[in-house]
Parts: sequence; structure tokens; C-alpha cells
Amino acid sequence: MLFNQTYHFTIMALLKQWRLALVMVIILQLTLVSGCMEKIQSESSLAPLYPEKTEESFYPISFQEGINLLNALFSNEGPTLNKTMPLYYFRGKGVNKEGKAEQWILGTEYDQNFYFVIVESNRQVLIPFQGEHPRVTVDIQKIILPDQLISKNRNGIAEAFFKNRQFSLIDVEMKNNVYSLTSSTDTMKKILYFDAYNGVPIYL
Repeated sequence: MLFNQTYHFTIMALLKQWRLALVMVIILQLTLVSGCMEKIQSESSLAPLYPEKTEESFYPISFQEGINLLNALFSNEGPTLNKTMPLYYFRGKGVNKEGKAEQWILGTEYDQNFYFVIVESNRQVLIPFQGEHPRVTVDIQKIILPDQLISKNRNGIAEAFFKNRQFSLIDVEMKNNVYSLTSSTDTMKKILYFDAYNGVPIYL
């Protein structure tokens, strides 16, 4: 009987020590993580990763407006056209017949790190990305821009995507100098391809 009680007390003591050790490890890890996050935030001049939407009204923006907001995000001086970020990829979601999107997703590089930046009229979200990504830069001075592409092919796009041929919202993606267009609402996901330099349809 004494042996059983001693064994029981020994087991309970070990369990208490184990729980105490586990709590100390968790506290230490939280302290280290907190310290690392504070160091990253203090050393980085970039905007927070997930800033709250501002009180400004939300509205569709053109591709050029999206580029301007991208450049401003990486600038300490506020909006400026003098600092141009390299562009490797872009996608417009909910693009209307004027070429304005509810959201632009832009792929860029800063300080040897790659980022996808979600750009809306009242918010820009910075997302670091370490996976495989496009490596050919997009020269927006040489390609046909999304609004020009839509203007040139508006009737063909409306006929391909919309039964009543009334232009509705589409998604526009540009990668490796080829545009791909899909309907924002079509579940079949029919895709139209266009040459990024002249806006001519590509038939695959």
C-alpha cells in the first residue's frame, strides 16, 4: 500500500514538472516570436501586410491608377510617378467595359524579394511570395494596356462571354506577354487569348 502511494505521488510530481516545463517553453517561444515581429516591423519601411480599408469610397480603378498606387506603396514620399516598381505579372478582377477593375493583383520585386500586391481604390495589401513566379518583366510602355485591349476587342469579347452581347465584368490576366480573358461570372471559364503587344486574338 505504501509503495502504491509513493508511486502515485512520484507520478503526480513528474506530471506537474512536465506541465511546468511545457508552459515555460510556450512562454519562451511567444517571447522570441514577439521579439522577431517587433524587429521586422521596426526595420521595414513598407506598409503593413494587411492594412484596414480606409474611409475613402470604393470604386473601380484603371490599370494606370493601380500602378500609381503600387509605386506609392513602396515609396516613403507618398504618391509619386518617379519611383517605378518592376512589374512581372498583373491581373484585373471585375473589369468593366472601360477597363477599370474592382481589384488589381500586381507582381513586383523589392529588395530582392517578390511580392503580390492587391490594389483597390481604398486599400493595398502586400503579400510576400517565395514560390515560383514570373521572371519576365512587363514593359507597360510597349504593351497594349487593358483599357485599350478591351476597346479594340469589345464586340468580340461581349459576343464570346455574354448571351445578350451586353458587356459585363471580366477578369483580365497578363503573363509572359499574353493576355487571357475570362468572364467574372461564367462558371464554364471560357478563355480568350490576346497578344499583349498588338491586342490581336490568339487562337490555340
